[in-house]
Amino acid sequence: MTIRELMSGLAAITFVATMSAPVQAYEVGPVTGGGTIEGTIVYRGDVPTTKIIPTKDIEVCGD
Repeated sequence: MTIRELMSGLAAITFVATMSAPVQAYEVGPVTGGGTIEGTIVYRGDVPTTKIIPTKDIEVCGD
């Protein structure tokens, strides 16, 4: 048995195990002791722009 076969088997077993586990519904409740996130984000340099080139339906998407 190769490592690839072993990893594939383990991945399949893990997938089946997680999909067959019982799932509980989310229940809404009050939040006590909630917190906040504060701070500053600093970016350096110019933000690169990406030109989107439409390859399908040029009449609809434009140039």
